Amino acid sequence: MATATFLSAVLPRDTYWTSVDAGQGAMNLRAAQLRKARGVKPGFPDVSVIWRGGYYGLELKASAGKVSEIQRITHAQIREAGGQVSVCRSIEEVERALRHWGIPLRGTTLTAQDRDAWVAAAPKKPRAKATERADVAKLAKLRAAGYPV
Repeated sequence: MATATFLSAVLPRDTYWTSVDAGQGAMNLRAAQLRKARGVKPGFPDVSVIWRGGYYGLELKASAGKVSEIQRITHAQIREAGGQVSVCRSIEEVERALRHWGIPLRGTTLTAQDRDAWVAAAPKKPRAKATERADVAKLAKLRAAGYPV
């Protein structure tokens, strides 16, 4: 809920965002079948932000939470399609991801000193992490092997 409150407060007015209730924990077989029939795909980011024609996905994890294999593949597919995805473990990381993507915010969780230090240290040209490049390569191999991904 803190993420929803933060996004509603700081995102520009020309931004649309939503979260996807992907279901928490185990579900019965019928519920899983209905979700699949509706086109719900596994691994989709928890929060979707659309700003000026771009798609930005936020995968929210607890401090010790791990990204699953299907999430890695789905995130690689989103990046391949031109979108952006970031795994965030705090409101501060959500803010940093949004700022990294160039989305202007109407507020901040960072102190002025932290924000200035982060801006000074931010790379001038975004570069994919080695794991992201490996995920894209893995996605290509799966497609070549005939998997419908």
